[in-house]
Amino acid sequence: MPTPTGGLSESEARARLANAHISVNASPPRTTLAGMNERTINELIALKAACGCDIMVTGGTEGEHKSGGCSHTNGFKTDIRPNAVLDSYITRTFSRIGIRSSDGAMMYKNSAGAVYARESDHWDMNIACR
Repeated sequence: MPTPTGGLSESEARARLANAHISVNASPPRTTLAGMNERTINELIALKAACGCDIMVTGGTEGEHKSGGCSHTNGFKTDIRPNAVLDSYITRTFSRIGIRSSDGAMMYKNSAGAVYARESDHWDMNIACR
């Protein structure tokens, strides 16, 4: 069931990720998925299927993220815990597109247009707003 902003409900997003064997951080601060864009969830599921690696979502739509545009708050971005298999898959499979000027994170883009930026302690995944 969609939320008023057009994204998925918390329970729908969690169920879809759980069905794909994708974990969501439950430790404080708990990750919130209410309002997550369906394409963001689909990208996570496709990533899991392609890399066959463990995926742990550590950031979603919770309020401490910046709002506006293609943001976490609007459900277009998510944070993913890095691990050796995931890191290798992203850096070897996706196109390196440069360094993000705001924080120096190296960015990689996949064929679907999603951008993965390697921040200090996580991958910041952003689907293209359409």
